[in-house]
Amino acid sequence: LRYNGRISAEAMRRAIQVSAPGRFEYEHEAEATHWMLKHGLQGPGYPAIVASGPNGNQWHYESNGRQTQAGDLIVMDYGGSLDYLTIDITRTWPVSGRFTDAQRKAYDATLEAQKAIIAAIRPGVTRDTVRRIAEDIFTNGGFNPAYAYIGHYVGLSVHDVGDWNAPFEAGMGMAVEPIIGLPGQQVHIRVEDTILVTPTGAEVLTSAVPKEVDELLALINE
Repeated sequence: LRYNGRISAEAMRRAIQVSAPGRFEYEHEAEATHWMLKHGLQGPGYPAIVASGPNGNQWHYESNGRQTQAGDLIVMDYGGSLDYLTIDITRTWPVSGRFTDAQRKAYDATLEAQKAIIAAIRPGVTRDTVRRIAEDIFTNGGFNPAYAYIGHYVGLSVHDVGDWNAPFEAGMGMAVEPIIGLPGQQVHIRVEDTILVTPTGAEVLTSAVPKEVDELLALINE
């Protein structure tokens, strides 16, 4: 999982770097897939979601055929499979290299919630405790807390089985993905990483792709 997490994150990084108005969604998928296969992953863990503009609010959009336009956001959810173990990762970015004020406000709240969730995870902590932390961040930012989502199990499947009422335990693989959706503004922000619960906290397995705004935008503008 650690190796898969690093390669999948590097693949996402390459997909972000090719962003420019006029490129097609499938070009981002192709960049990521090439990198994953080149470095030994056996294929995607699930169908790629590369959703630009109005497609971003379709949570499991898979057509990936739209041509991106200036001002669009891209929501890309994609990870690799290695020896039957799966990584789940999402990044959201502006195709033109700059967020609007509304996009940036939603992005900042989503990122803050995701980082707070990860910081709070450790063995013995309950999902309800962590979810309340994320809900408070969304509410304080003026956003609906319905999808202050702490995520799902990851392993043999991208949505693996597990007891949703159990406290966190060392060895659990989780995808952490709070979401803010504003369909009327064509804004869907999802920031997702796969983490491993450790005896003392949580290890982010997909940290090789940036999510801090300055680092993320620097990739687009390279």
